[in-house]
Amino acid sequence: MTNSLIKLTQESDYQGRYQRTIEFHEQRLRIAIERGDHAGEAACLNNLGMAYHSLGQYEEAIDYYGHSLEIERQLSASESGCDREHRSRASRVWGNLGNVYHSLGEYQKAIKFYQQSLAIKRELDDVGGLVTCLNHLGKACCCLGQYQQAIDYYEQLLAMERELGDARGQAKSLIDLGKACCCLGQHQQAIAFYQESLVIAREIGDPGVEATSFSNLGKAYCTLGQYQQAIECYQQSLVIAREIGDPRVEATSFSNLGKAYYCLGQYQRAIECYQQSLAAKREFGDARGIIACLNHLAKAYCCLEQYQQAIDCYEQSLLMAREIGDPRGQATSFSNLGNAYHYLGQYPKAIEYHQQSLAIKQEFGDRAGTAVSLNKLGKACCSVGEYERAIDYYRSSLEIAREIGERSGEAYSLSGLSNAYYCLGQCQRAIEYHQQSLLILRELRECLVLQ
Repeated sequence: MTNSLIKLTQESDYQGRYQRTIEFHEQRLRIAIERGDHAGEAACLNNLGMAYHSLGQYEEAIDYYGHSLEIERQLSASESGCDREHRSRASRVWGNLGNVYHSLGEYQKAIKFYQQSLAIKRELDDVGGLVTCLNHLGKACCCLGQYQQAIDYYEQLLAMERELGDARGQAKSLIDLGKACCCLGQHQQAIAFYQESLVIAREIGDPGVEATSFSNLGKAYCTLGQYQQAIECYQQSLVIAREIGDPRVEATSFSNLGKAYYCLGQYQRAIECYQQSLAAKREFGDARGIIACLNHLAKAYCCLEQYQQAIDCYEQSLLMAREIGDPRGQATSFSNLGNAYHYLGQYPKAIEYHQQSLAIKQEFGDRAGTAVSLNKLGKACCSVGEYERAIDYYRSSLEIAREIGERSGEAYSLSGLSNAYYCLGQCQRAIEYHQQSLLILRELRECLVLQ
């Protein structure tokens, strides 16, 4: 309760500061309009846009940026000799518009605005602006899964930072390059980038970047199945976090250690790490981090067949997801609760939770998640002997999996159909579906070998 009150007070102070900022810029805007100071008017509109963006009022921010940009265009066209100044300010507004659309999750629009800002900054040879813009473009491309484009932008950024002698910037760009490479499955290249970042961080004495480099190195090693090396990296990150007194990095390090021990099948050690991460996250009020940690804890308890402890964690996770208004988090918690009750053999309760998860996923258009929930409902219905109902769920899941190209989900649905028809005594149909499932699994296995 104390942490919640502290958080509410901090949020109130935060909103209060920005409200005062808005009042200040509104007053300045009125003065600029009265004086006919169009440049000042454009600047105030841009500042108001930034204030509203910080408050999460994105539509208002977009409106202010749009008005600011229109004035800058008019000034650029009308005032000879001042074109460079107005174009420079316009490029900042384009960049700010990109930031808003990035916050809205409209990454393609964000990229469009960042590119317009980038073009002007190149014309004006605005080095500092180019660095910021390339960084934003790289992050937006990553959010769209366009990792090669992101790498191109990060490489340009890294080259500029090397010319400028910006060591800290280089270290951060190397980390971003590593992350993008990991997403493309280029884990050895990612490790090389992280190691280079680590060397720079040590040279300049930046423990924060050093801890981040160790953390990302650990993730890359985990992906390669090199869990012991990963644990060593996470432990180094944890030591640094404690030395610099950074509870967030400490919490992340414990969570990462938990994942590594989980992958090694050392579930009790994983639980201990997750509990320490959870305690730290509760201390500084990281709601989403707490939800993720509770889910990890629950999965480890399930592996030890301690299902009641798992259910307790999932129920806490669900409560928090409701408190912060996170429907996706709620859907995940409902699904996990369904899994736990399935393990306990309480199939009607499992069905109830999977149906609630399904309803939420359908509501916000998560087709892949919908297919997963339908498969789980099919499995639970088979467990209570409702085979026809299970077939309906599996068929619905199969249709979605084929539409979205989710081959592993397609194989799972076909396998479920095979099982349901076998239970109905329709052995020939069961064999046909089993063969189709097996064919897809073989294809997927061959793809993994080729990779």
